[in-house]
Amino acid sequence: MSNQHHLDDDLLQRHFDGDLDSAELAEVRAHLADCAECNTRLEALGRLQRLVRIALEDETDAASDVSDLAWQGMFARI
Repeated sequence: MSNQHHLDDDLLQRHFDGDLDSAELAEVRAHLADCAECNTRLEALGRLQRLVRIALEDETDAASDVSDLAWQGMFARI
């Protein structure tokens, strides 16, 4: 893998997820050692994952709040 050819999105995602075999991992690491653009894309995947995690946590918290309100309303009617 040379710097003329960047890592494709699937390969980069699989690296990020830890789903590469040892040969692929060696190639990707060698490429990343010399390729700023692919490193930037890999960092972007990390940022995206953190944003998704935050959004899911916020959604779970909001759903929990709604659920708590629903239970409170139900108990108030009993």
